[in-house]
Amino acid sequence: MKQLILKKAILVIAILMSMACTAVAQEIVVPDEITGEAREFYKAAVMGDVEAQLVMGYCYKEGDGAPQIPSQSLFWYGKAAEQGNAIALYNIAVFYDEGIGVPRDMRRAANYYERAAMKGDQYGQVSVGVCYFNGEGVQQDYKKAVKWFKKAAEQGYAPAQFWMGTCYDQGLGVNADHKKAVEWYTKAAMQGDAQAQYNLGVSYLEGEGVAKDEAKGILWLQKAAAQGDQDSRNVLSEMGMTW
Repeated sequence: MKQLILKKAILVIAILMSMACTAVAQEIVVPDEITGEAREFYKAAVMGDVEAQLVMGYCYKEGDGAPQIPSQSLFWYGKAAEQGNAIALYNIAVFYDEGIGVPRDMRRAANYYERAAMKGDQYGQVSVGVCYFNGEGVQQDYKKAVKWFKKAAEQGYAPAQFWMGTCYDQGLGVNADHKKAVEWYTKAAMQGDAQAQYNLGVSYLEGEGVAKDEAKGILWLQKAAAQGDQDSRNVLSEMGMTW
């Protein structure tokens, strides 16, 4: 009997809390600048819903359902980031990386990229990897770059696979291994990464890390050239080939 009463009490409390939240949401004043479905997302965002906060960050960044106001976008991404959301952390990094509504600050960008990366975000992982590779916002460290590239590459993210190929190709952060470079280039190239397609094509033409095969080399160069890769187009032109 006591258990039944307790369950009923919990149910009543849950219903009352739900009703209270609904009432609060109805009382929230939505700025006139926000239109359409974004109005409901705004209410949820104010109440702390992290997904809604992300939506509002997007709306203000892209001018979709709200005016394009970078400071407001950053505000809402900041709210979501306070709850540990990786997507929000990555987006804040982009603001500082590209100087969107704030002075460009690569130290802050790298910091936010790494925080997103630590939560498993593949975009953050490859971005902070590039920061370490180029020494932007952090001290240049090829081994740390490889560490982050590998985490994203193992999730199947093509740009990270390209970077893994580059590191093995040039012996940066790892021992040079052209065979492994080709393996990573191939994974990225098969997903349509133009840079990887170019490097893979050159590898086949030169027989570096793989058996020399001009036909395959030309094929990969043509795939990259078709996507607008200028290096591939230059090599093909020198060979008297088209794309």
